[in-house]
Amino acid sequence: MGLEKLKTMWYSKIFTEYYAPFITKPSFQIVTVLSYIFYLYITITGINSHLAIGFEITSLLNFDSPVKSFYELKKKYFIFDESKIEVALLKSPQFWVQEEREIFENFIYLLETDECIDSKEKLDLWYFGYNEYFVKLGFGGTDMWKSIIKNKKTFERNLKGFFMENEKYKYDVILNNNISKSNDKVIKSFRFSIYLNSTKLGDPSEITHCCNKIRHFLASKKLPFNELFKPVSWSPLWVLSDQFSIIWDQTMQDIYISIIVMIFVSLLFIPSISCCLVIPLTIASIGFGVLGFMSYWNVRLDATSMIAIAMSVGFSVDFAAHATFAFVEAEIEYEKEKKKIKNFQPSKGIMIDTKNNIISLTPYKQLSIALSQIGWPILQSSLAVLLGISLLATVKSYVVETCFKCIFLVITFGLLHALLYLPLMLMNIKNAKNYVTNNIINKSS
Repeated sequence: MGLEKLKTMWYSKIFTEYYAPFITKPSFQIVTVLSYIFYLYITITGINSHLAIGFEITSLLNFDSPVKSFYELKKKYFIFDESKIEVALLKSPQFWVQEEREIFENFIYLLETDECIDSKEKLDLWYFGYNEYFVKLGFGGTDMWKSIIKNKKTFERNLKGFFMENEKYKYDVILNNNISKSNDKVIKSFRFSIYLNSTKLGDPSEITHCCNKIRHFLASKKLPFNELFKPVSWSPLWVLSDQFSIIWDQTMQDIYISIIVMIFVSLLFIPSISCCLVIPLTIASIGFGVLGFMSYWNVRLDATSMIAIAMSVGFSVDFAAHATFAFVEAEIEYEKEKKKIKNFQPSKGIMIDTKNNIISLTPYKQLSIALSQIGWPILQSSLAVLLGISLLATVKSYVVETCFKCIFLVITFGLLHALLYLPLMLMNIKNAKNYVTNNIINKSS
């Protein structure tokens, strides 16, 4: 037979005579299935429980920098600095107007009682301080405040004395310097601070949920106080929650697009539907495997790792496509050889059905030929890439270290899939296909 007369190199013999028989042993196939289940378990638990999403400012600093230690301690012991939300009302309410005052107080009440807001932290608002100011004066206390709040002139006339005694609130308000008949309020706009519930800051999904909830609450046009007071907000957590939303969605989009594209490309170049479906599954397995395992290697999913993973998808595509194509091509080449040779004599590894005059390669023989053709090139290319990036492991830089770890995981998992999981999957799919086909033929005859 032409395929067997070709000169076989030593590295091809290793895969044909030693590696292929070893991995196709029933006992080793069971071990392979168990190892893949463990791989899936680590992947799922890593993504669900350990994957940290978002960029940290400390990543830009050297590992031995004292500034890095400062930021880490600050985040650990002063969490309220990050959970603080600044809210500004661009249009100040007319507190002496009962309707506007009630709308404003209801607005504050809804904020304070929300599950995402820390109820233990007192809302730092000059309006409440103004109330306490009159209580401390001792001239009637609450009754005095009720009379002042109803009168515009007395409410605004006493503001000067209040801000002189409570200077910290002076920087929270913008006074109106151009008072006119149409704009006669002393306080034009003001700000105040609230704090997110610290128990909601441990999980990225909870941070995203709470941040989006508060932002939506302050931006919704359906609520009357938003139209009246024009509230705007800002917090360092806004940036963090945007990262959580954008980076995860973008990473998933990159993986899904590569899977969809490879389905169509595979259908064009590989004449086997089952094999074309195996390629995108392999890409997904490698991509999600990298996401899961990198969480145990102290790699965050941020812009750097997202780009590294997106660029590394090409490696997993190459491994999957070459391994699958070699498996399909082995049978195609065999059919060509069979047609060329008149006195064709089947050899070991050939499946013969004398009843129906069918001669074809066994799935094991296909696997053996495929590994002999692509096993060594895939191993060489993988080792070359790993050796090439090995020096990056010595560079103490977050960006470089992240790229190294992501590429290392992609190459390692790509090699594992191309030389173990994928060939065995293709062989067993072909075995199942032949079993079903033979049953149908036997029943029909």
